[in-house]
Amino acid sequence: MNVKKIDKIKYGRPIKILDLAFIVGLVMLSIFALLFLFNKKGESVQVWKQGTLIKTVSLNQNTQLHLDIYDGHLLIVIENGAVWVEEADCPDQICKKTGKISRVNQTIVCAPYNVFLRVIGESDLDILN
Repeated sequence: MNVKKIDKIKYGRPIKILDLAFIVGLVMLSIFALLFLFNKKGESVQVWKQGTLIKTVSLNQNTQLHLDIYDGHLLIVIENGAVWVEEADCPDQICKKTGKISRVNQTIVCAPYNVFLRVIGESDLDILN
């Protein structure tokens, strides 16, 4: 390669305003797609215990589920279209710290007790099914 070609590559044109506007536009479009197109309200929640589906409950009904597991328990609350773990005897409390979930494919996992909660619903882009 000659020196002119190397200098042209090395000192090529810098990013211009239109380049930056294009990049920002793509990022904003991606965020919009993630927030609004793929984020659908869930219809029900599946409760899995040790790899077995034990219950499917509608998010439209207000109820509480008590799960007795090993030497502890979980209190799962379903209220106003959301589900969360209110009480847990597990040592790490991650399932409780996860908070409320209500959107399709959101999950709560309690690894010590092998419990898995998953919000399901009608979704055109449901990639887990």
